[in-house]
Amino acid sequence: MLLILGCPEDPPTAPTVEGLAGIGGVALFVEGSLDGWTLEALDDDGGTRPLDPGPSPVIDPEGSASTTYTLSADGASILEVAPRELALVDTTSPSPPILLADEALELGLALDGGDASLARGNLLVRRVSDTGEITYLNPGCLEGTLEAACWHGELLTLVDEVSVLELGDHTFSLPPYTPAAGEPRTARFGPYLQVVDDQGQEVLAGKDLRAIFVGRTLGFGDLHAHTNLSGDGCEDIEDRCGNRGDYPGQDHFETALGADLDFAAITDHGEWDVLHQEGEAPIEIWDATVDLVSAALPLEDEGFVPFLGYEWTNFVNVLDQMGEGETGDDYRDQLVAGHKTVLFRQTSACQDYRIGSESETPILIKGDSGQSYSKFGDKVEATTVADFHAAMDAAEGACGALDWMTFFHHSGYLVPTPVDWALPANEPDPEVERLVEISSEHGSSECRDPTQDGCDFRVTDEDFHEHLGWGSVQEALSLGYRLGFLGGTDSHDGRPGTLGDGPSWVGIFQDLDGDGQADEAIQLFHDGALTGVFAEPPLDRVALWDALYDRNTLATTGPRGRLAMAAVTEDGLAALPGDELVADVFPLALTVVAEPDGPYQVDRIEVVEPEGGTVLHQAEGGSLVVDLEDPGTDAVYVRVRLWDGGDEHRVWFSPLFIVR
Repeated sequence: MLLILGCPEDPPTAPTVEGLAGIGGVALFVEGSLDGWTLEALDDDGGTRPLDPGPSPVIDPEGSASTTYTLSADGASILEVAPRELALVDTTSPSPPILLADEALELGLALDGGDASLARGNLLVRRVSDTGEITYLNPGCLEGTLEAACWHGELLTLVDEVSVLELGDHTFSLPPYTPAAGEPRTARFGPYLQVVDDQGQEVLAGKDLRAIFVGRTLGFGDLHAHTNLSGDGCEDIEDRCGNRGDYPGQDHFETALGADLDFAAITDHGEWDVLHQEGEAPIEIWDATVDLVSAALPLEDEGFVPFLGYEWTNFVNVLDQMGEGETGDDYRDQLVAGHKTVLFRQTSACQDYRIGSESETPILIKGDSGQSYSKFGDKVEATTVADFHAAMDAAEGACGALDWMTFFHHSGYLVPTPVDWALPANEPDPEVERLVEISSEHGSSECRDPTQDGCDFRVTDEDFHEHLGWGSVQEALSLGYRLGFLGGTDSHDGRPGTLGDGPSWVGIFQDLDGDGQADEAIQLFHDGALTGVFAEPPLDRVALWDALYDRNTLATTGPRGRLAMAAVTEDGLAALPGDELVADVFPLALTVVAEPDGPYQVDRIEVVEPEGGTVLHQAEGGSLVVDLEDPGTDAVYVRVRLWDGGDEHRVWFSPLFIVR
């Protein structure tokens, strides 16, 4: 702003003066001569400082955006200059932006409050770490990936002698930046205009943007899906649940790749060992499972990882015992097991690692499909969780050590089998059980009380499928169990990850019309869910396994896209979903972004404490930024509520676990 006061009879020609405030003081740009003019700075405290006019630009190292500069001539004419600032242009939402490993940060500069036609300098980008270290970007790295070698202690310029008016032409995107391995962090980045006077004094005009760099890639997969190698598999409903291909599970992993998944598992039931098909040689189920994984290993070259697994299915049938008016609550003492998915990091495992469970009949005939299933005579079986772990320990002794993990599923439903988390026998082993399936084709097991707002989503309560709050994921978290979230289809048609085309059919043939003939398969209830994994790039078997073990996961009923969450501590460390935090690091700066691909619209993002199901914070739309106080519970998690036209959807981020 220029303001001329007073009118001397013959004042010298007034120069044009503009000020630009930044780090290191204020740069004054002058057009015209300062001869005959006195240049002074008026500070906040009312003090006046004379300045050496010198050639343009004039640097005042003691100046700031609140300093006023005056030019006077003969004590009569006064020119007042208020310096301007350069504002940061950031188009990455929310603020602070949260970025995955492959996401770019868009930066630029704009003048705050008007024109500054004289302002010029060298454009650069600097980074300030949370320890205060300042480094500068090598311009040669703008086209690649931001690696440690891209940052230098000496100042490097991207564009020399650029005008403030031209800065719009130099708005740019920082390439993806990955912090040190295993340590998602915040850092401050900013474009700056470097102004230097003839004495070597400099001003850096611009601002820093604090950004959260997760440093992980988000991959999606399905870790719970069956083929006709399961006794209740139903690959082709039109053919009485026969094989869809030449042999069971033939296109299992190809289908997952076609569903745009990054990983998938084959997890057929472990209680049966041999599949008999009319006119064909018997199939040893575990050998066939390993062969399917081995055949899919070349898909890793296409960025897809196949996992080996099975399901330990301990079905506790209380339906035949239940009298009129009784519910699942009356039989809690019998529900000491459940259904667990077992996953291996390795792509092969000996037969001893495939633990069965007690079954009522040694042979299962699947309707009139021409398929039947039998056991080995010396089958290793386990009817309780403790027996299962003992059997796995024995397998290690017989076959050598493997990396494996387990997770319960459909824990909140009387049928197929719930999990009474309060029973000591069901307490998860933190060494191998670090996850739980929160939703599948059976429904959601999230909430204790499905009548609470947000908890009625995909609650199955049809016929004997009774929802049991004591089997919910909230119940498990309230008991202090540190379980991250998974989503799975639990599909039985050998089509992992295929959402949106209806739930799969299950080859449990029933006599629905009472004529003594098993005549119908049954269909499950919902479209199921997927697992999202925040893994260090590249998204390979090792990275995925490590991230699953660390519980850096989310579950989604379909929405993908830009989904991220981080809770930042005072020292700049960014905790991810599934991480553990000591209580004294609160309050945390919690940032969540949900920008799904496709037709999904975000209704709201909620922060939930599991003990009461209370929503601590919520925000409408696709982002939430809050200061999170200690919730007083052992865990807190984020739930995103979305809609796809007329259908409701969910994304659940794994909890933050609080160590007390």
